[in-house]
Amino acid sequence: MEMCDDLECSLCSNLLFEPVTTPCGHSFCRDCFARTQDHSNKCPLCRTVRARARAPGWGQRTEDMCSGRPQASTPCKPLP
Repeated sequence: MEMCDDLECSLCSNLLFEPVTTPCGHSFCRDCFARTQDHSNKCPLCRTVRARARAPGWGQRTEDMCSGRPQASTPCKPLP
């Protein structure tokens, strides 16, 4: 799997825009995910059922999930 695949929304096939990540670990553009949740309570990729109407963590902004985590001591090296 290429790194670009990690940055691509599996719903619209574009780069993730305002990404959100589900508790099952799948990331989508915020608008793409919101549209799927209008008519389904499942993850659009793996079909994991959301237990409640607005279960905590479903559609959580990816950057919010990383806040509070320790930062890497060394920056990432650029790709060749």
